[in-house]
Amino acid sequence: MASRLPASRLGLSVQARVLRPARCACAGVLALTLLLCAVPARAFAETEDISAEANGLQAAVESTAAKYDEATERVAEIKQQIEDNQAQIQELDEQIPVYREACNDSMVGVYKLQRGGMGILAVILDSQDFPSFLTTYDQFNRIFDTANERLKTLARSVQEREDAQAALEEAQADAEDVQADAERAMLLAVAQREAAQKAAEERAQLEAREREAAEQAAQERGEEAPEAPSASAPSVGDADWSGSKASFVSSWAGRLDGYLAGSPLSGQGKTFAAAAWDAGIDPRFSAAISEVESSRGAACFRPYNAWGWGSVSWGSWEEAIPAHAMGLARGYGYTVSEAAAQKYCPGNWQHWYDRVAQEMAKI
Repeated sequence: MASRLPASRLGLSVQARVLRPARCACAGVLALTLLLCAVPARAFAETEDISAEANGLQAAVESTAAKYDEATERVAEIKQQIEDNQAQIQELDEQIPVYREACNDSMVGVYKLQRGGMGILAVILDSQDFPSFLTTYDQFNRIFDTANERLKTLARSVQEREDAQAALEEAQADAEDVQADAERAMLLAVAQREAAQKAAEERAQLEAREREAAEQAAQERGEEAPEAPSASAPSVGDADWSGSKASFVSSWAGRLDGYLAGSPLSGQGKTFAAAAWDAGIDPRFSAAISEVESSRGAACFRPYNAWGWGSVSWGSWEEAIPAHAMGLARGYGYTVSEAAAQKYCPGNWQHWYDRVAQEMAKI
């Protein structure tokens, strides 16, 4: 039976088996190491750069996400208020005629008593004895109390109806302003995300030119060209930011769910898509890294940490996914790039880049 190795020596164990840097090991070797050494799962690459500050463009992306969410939530609240007011008005419109009819009946009864001379004095004079007086007096009061209560109920209902109508008209007026705010927030959010996408395209083009220049320089010197990624980068323009957050999430959630099916991250497509919108990153980026680092959450080395993200633990996927997406946006960029790979897995960044790019292409 293989001896147990301390967690601190797991990287050396992996390096000895696969002749790779200690912090990067393929999924198969990881599984074999776990089986033989009975140690906690380790990520393919544990990146430590997890707390980068947002630059100007990223700060704008995050700000527009917050403003857009606030505006759309306010629109939903106003819409619900309008629906509630309309329902209240409809209910009162059905009740008021009933109250009015009951009130009319009571007033007719009071009128008949008055016309018949059934005043309090008449009640006293016509009573044969005290018990009969009490009975007649009680009936007399009930008729008037019922009439008064029905009058009050009718008056309250009419007032409630007027208040509900006024609130409805005010809400409808507010709705136009709030909807306009939401539309402006959406346009600004779209512009910022398209700017981030364009910046990523320019970075990809720059990296390609730099790689080509390095290869040419090495060739002129008669040297071997520096190792470069072999996988083609996924198209930066695959994400369409021109619509609303809801349409973006709807368009990506199904694709991500299909990719994540059968894994511990199954069903989290909507979470990944919403997190990508909020952070302004390629919606495939975080999910693809989860496959490279932990087989989509199957071998997390910290609770709900499917990305080798520092030494962080989370309490749920719904908490972890947005945090990772925002960290990627701040510290690594819009999508996978050579610069991002060199930061995330510096020991074997070319292989990491290839793996992530290949996984993104599957989504």
